[in-house]
Amino acid sequence: MIRTADDASQIEPNPPRAALLGVLLGLLLGVGAAFALNAFDRRIRHADEVEHELQIPLLAKLPTPRRGDATTILERAPDEMTEAVARLRASFDFAS
Repeated sequence: MIRTADDASQIEPNPPRAALLGVLLGLLLGVGAAFALNAFDRRIRHADEVEHELQIPLLAKLPTPRRGDATTILERAPDEMTEAVARLRASFDFAS
């Protein structure tokens, strides 16, 4: 026997290095996935994007109805929704 095994130094595994590489690789993959999801996202979020994507003018934008609002547009006092529908109707008439 030339040398005993208890005086050897450990070469692998190296937990601090493996943890650092894991964190860096995870961050790199996460940022890359976020950019890829953003690049392939085809949802339209703004009215300007509708005009740009379809190459036609936007006639009107209707607001989101309030919750529990079951009355028809003709039965209530003029508000934001009735004005938007009136603008849409006028735009249809003008476009025709």
